[in-house]
Amino acid sequence: MEPTDLHDRLVEEIGPDSWEHHLEQTDWEGRIRELASLLLQHEDNFDQELPWLSGDKARSSVELGVQLGRLDESLKLLDRIVMVCLVSRNPNLARGYFAGVSETAQPKLPSDTAEVIRKKLSASLDGLWEKDPVLAFHVMTASGDFVQSFGRAIAGVREKKIHAGFLRSLVAWNGPRHTSPEEARLAAQTLLTAAREYDEDAADTGIEFMVFLLMRTTDSEDKLVWLQTVFNDESLDVIFGLLEQATLKTNKMSHWFSQIFTRILPANPDRATSILIQMMKSESYETSQAAMDLFPTVAALCPQHLMDGIGEVMLSKERSLSFLFRKFPIGALPEHVVIQWLEKHGLEGAQLLARHVPGPFMGSHGPDLNPVTRFILERYGNDDSVFSAWFAGMHSGGAFFGSIADHVEQRALTAKPFLNFPIEAVRRWARAEIMYADESVEDFRLNEEEQF
Repeated sequence: MEPTDLHDRLVEEIGPDSWEHHLEQTDWEGRIRELASLLLQHEDNFDQELPWLSGDKARSSVELGVQLGRLDESLKLLDRIVMVCLVSRNPNLARGYFAGVSETAQPKLPSDTAEVIRKKLSASLDGLWEKDPVLAFHVMTASGDFVQSFGRAIAGVREKKIHAGFLRSLVAWNGPRHTSPEEARLAAQTLLTAAREYDEDAADTGIEFMVFLLMRTTDSEDKLVWLQTVFNDESLDVIFGLLEQATLKTNKMSHWFSQIFTRILPANPDRATSILIQMMKSESYETSQAAMDLFPTVAALCPQHLMDGIGEVMLSKERSLSFLFRKFPIGALPEHVVIQWLEKHGLEGAQLLARHVPGPFMGSHGPDLNPVTRFILERYGNDDSVFSAWFAGMHSGGAFFGSIADHVEQRALTAKPFLNFPIEAVRRWARAEIMYADESVEDFRLNEEEQF
């Protein structure tokens, strides 16, 4: 075959992305197989085309590499492919070639022939790891067990040859098969160590391993018990460690965090509570919001620990302004737990907690208060700091749609039944809402009419 004709065919078949052939996938794979056979038969042509096949313009070179690997029983192309891979720093052709060789030889183990092939591939990978660990990682991952790609990746992270985030490509698959529970456990342990050494991606990657691990359990299995069995640890120390490290990050949290947190919470409720409190202290809005969503679940299991932890942070001189100005769902805690804490910490505790307690509401017997709110306002409602915090808390974190005038007017209507409430702080609040509406509703309506 003329070299120019061969090159034109390669450009036509290997140049486009593989997905562009999805409507004729079977026929295309047949043509790729034919090209691979031709290249093996005409090594001069292969050598001539190798630089192009290892470049960015050969976007389906992985698929061609697979076919070459399946056909090259003597590995006569191995050294040439690896050498050009190192020069171009493009892993695709080599990645496919290693995967094709491994796929063909793996079923033949433990035959002498398959062992010879494995040793040759492993020796080539050893050389790649020495010269370019990142390139070696991308070359080997599709080959799986045949070249011990998972173990090599773990060793690469532990020896700091590759970034921990590279393990993310192994969370679901180790070559042609699913990542095993034992491998997921090993990865989690490795990633926890990396996270403690200030690798910000490591904890989230470890959490993703847990997510995919749980995806492969059956509906009838107890997920918590299964994780405890996999880790041989009822306290799930490693997974809790990953969650702790994930809360220390300054960037975006994994969207899987809450799912894993909720799943393992019963294994160590006190430790989970400490993690939640750490999240509530975070400067990240996203992290603190995730904490708010998890708050009721933790409150149901560890109310006293959670109240003590929140209280300790509130009373601490090191608390951040962002922590103080957020509103926590204190109503999710048992009332007696909160009241006991208030009895212990008096006015200072009331000043700190007032913005977080529920506002007045219409109960079955008329105007009413949550017992914690009632406790604070009966004892400390005349303190201006307590009243201001409570008043501000009722208007904090809410949102509404539509007319501002209608909203302000509705607040006044809600407050009106409380004008004769037996607690002065509540009457003061009601008067303030009604006065504000009387003074501002007309102006708001005029502005809205001018805008629309």
